[in-house]
Parts: sequence; structure tokens; C-alpha cells
Amino acid sequence: MFGTGPCANHSGRNRYMLKFLFCRATEPTAPAWNNREEEWQVPAGREQDPLEPLWRAMWNWNRGQPVATGKREHGDAALSDLLAGSEAERLKAAYTIGLHAFDQHDEVFRLWLAEADEAEVRAQRREHTSPCEHMFGYLLASQGAAGLVLLEEALGAEDWRIRGSAVDAAGDMGNEARSLVPHVTTMASDPSPWVRCNAVEALGVLGDARDDVTTILGQALYDEDYLVGHNAALALRKLGTASGAAIDMLLKASTHGELYRRKNALMALEVLLE
Repeated sequence: MFGTGPCANHSGRNRYMLKFLFCRATEPTAPAWNNREEEWQVPAGREQDPLEPLWRAMWNWNRGQPVATGKREHGDAALSDLLAGSEAERLKAAYTIGLHAFDQHDEVFRLWLAEADEAEVRAQRREHTSPCEHMFGYLLASQGAAGLVLLEEALGAEDWRIRGSAVDAAGDMGNEARSLVPHVTTMASDPSPWVRCNAVEALGVLGDARDDVTTILGQALYDEDYLVGHNAALALRKLGTASGAAIDMLLKASTHGELYRRKNALMALEVLLE
């Protein structure tokens, strides 16, 4: 029998697992399949599923369209719903809260800090869990261009957990957040490794391959935190072009003692030097 995740095996029988690792090389700009319907169709019998708004957003993203839809303007979910109920119910709130919620500026950041406290406790209990995974980040990313003003403010927040969540959201937003590249580039040297990790990953998604950006990513290859170096190599591979300085740093990183930095650097060089 094949396992599908890191769950404990209580069966008394051997379990085998197939693990597939995927690294997307580009963001979608058009459907990659024979897409005959532009509008999302809710699966029969799943109309009330709390994840339906998320599915709709992913449909738009896979078609190369803005994730946000006109339905968001008058969403009736409350900001407090982001901190209540199951994970599915919180995700539903993140993908249905309307733009009017942003008028509650102080309340947004008060509740966001409360969620950051909760997320940090969760990360301390679970290995490899990011303390910057916040529903408020998903909310802003799913708002598209309408969330840029608040997102830019969050990038400069005093609390590193908010900065880390915000820069992650900028990467999730993709092309609509390209105006934030100067802020994100600066965050590649943030004091927090989680912020740096999310920042270099976001730079690969945002698609700005200017020499100053790719040179900063090259420098990040040698960050003291291995995840930052890991993401920097993947970001350079995704951008598909790099400064000479970044190429030199990738060549050096291709002999790095850490497996993933070395392998990711080699994978980036395969694209950049072809």
C-alpha cells in the first residue's frame, strides 16, 4: 500500500510512499490544458464546500487571470473569521472578505498580530512549519491589485512575522505585485531568516530580472540559513536570466557542501547557460 503523507502507520504492515517534487518554472499566463470554459464551474454537490472560493481563485490563476473577482467587493465575511473555526473555514473567509474590510485599518493589524502569535506557537510545535503562514497574507494576495496599498504598508511592519507574511503574499500575488519589487529586494537582507526566505522566493515569481535583483539573489545563495540559499537558486532558475556576478556565485554554489544548495544551483545553471 502507498502512503500519501507523513502520517503514522498504525496498520502493522509495511507502507511504501512515492514522493514527487515539483518546481514550477514559470507563472501561468494561459490555460495549459484544452480549456473550453472560461468560467469556473462548481462541482455538483459541492456548492456549499467552504473551499469553493479557493478553488475558484486557483482556476483563475491557472488560466493566467487575476485571482480576485468582482464578487469580492461585497463579501460578507468578517476579519475575525480569519481566526475562528477550522482551517477550511478560515480559508473561506480569506477568499471571500470584501474590500470594505480594509477600511478597518487598525483592526486589520490588531487581528493580524493576534494571528502571528498563534502561528508562531504552532510553528514551535511542528518542525518545518513557517511562523509567517497567515490567513491575512492569503487575504491580501487574493485581493490582487486592490490589496497593494495595505500590502506595501505590511512589508514595512515592525513585527518580522508580519513582514514575512506580507512578502510571501507579494509572491503569491505575482505579476500584480511587481511594483513592490524594490521593497522585496531590500527584504532579502532582512534580519529574520523567514523574511529573507520568503523574499528571495517572491523575487523569482515577480519576474524582474534586472542585474541588481539577480545579483542580490546570487548573494543570497550563501545565506547562513540554508532555506534562503535554497530559494535563491530556485528564484534565479525561474527568472531565466542573471547578471554575470550571479552566474559566478551560482558556479561557486554548485560545489556547496549542502546538497540542495548544490543541486539547485546546478539546475539554475542548466537554464542560464544553455
